Order: sequence, then structure tokens, then C-alpha cells
Amino acid sequence: SIANIAVNYAGGYIDITNRANIQIREIKQDINIEVLKNLQALGLASTNAKTDHIRNIMTSPTAGIDTEELIATQP
Repeated sequence: SIANIAVNYAGGYIDITNRANIQIREIKQDINIEVLKNLQALGLASTNAKTDHIRNIMTSPTAGIDTEELIATQP
């Protein structure tokens, strides 16, 4: 999990940004390839440099259940 990566390979914490990005801080330099492999295993990092530039389309985690949403974004 992301928490395990933060504890085992970094500073032991993560930041969630106001744009809903996850930042793992203080990754130890000598093991950064292990972090990348773990993120790839979780599906959170590209395994192919040719597709790394493709951006994800993000929606609200409450899409489909939020009573105040303007547009239903789920299929």
C-alpha cells in the first residue's frame, strides 16, 4: 500500500494535495528504484516510458452518490 511505501522507503508520511495528488516525501535516495517498482505494482506509476505523458482523467470519489453534483460523471 502507499502507507507501507511511505513507512518503509520514505519519511513515514504522505501528503494529499489540494488537487488530490499523493506526495510521498523524503524518499531515501539509495532505494528509489524499489519505490518505483512498488508504485508500479499498485498501478500508480507507468511501466512504459512511452505512455508516461498520458494524463489520467480524474473525477470526484463521490461521483454518482453526491446529491449536489451537477453532472453524473459515471457511466
